[in-house]
Amino acid sequence: MITVGISNVKNKPFIVTKGGYLTLSDGTRAYIPKDYVFDNGSIPKPLKWLYDTFGWKILNYKQFPFLVHDYLYNYRGIRTGRKFQHLPIQRSFADREMKFLMSQNSENTKLQINLYYIFVRLFGWMFYGKI
Repeated sequence: MITVGISNVKNKPFIVTKGGYLTLSDGTRAYIPKDYVFDNGSIPKPLKWLYDTFGWKILNYKQFPFLVHDYLYNYRGIRTGRKFQHLPIQRSFADREMKFLMSQNSENTKLQINLYYIFVRLFGWMFYGKI
């Protein structure tokens, strides 16, 4: 099980304290390594009403889509193991994966999910591949 703590990295407030495997919607197993830092969804302040992801101390069901999305964006692919066997992906796959994971949470409305997805599709290119 992947666990998360608070990091000391500017603009990346969360760190994976225990890495682990997860299964993506297409059945691919991905490995998220220990010490991976992420921002938990870059949501501008005016849009916090849409999906507020900050202020959490532990990995929970609302954070998980953003951890996976950030990981896929940063690596432009999937790490299949500790030795970093890399499977390249398209940005659209990372965005669809986030949307799928958000839809698994019954608290999310379709409006929230679709608006967030639209914003990510429109502006995500600026962050794709940047660690």
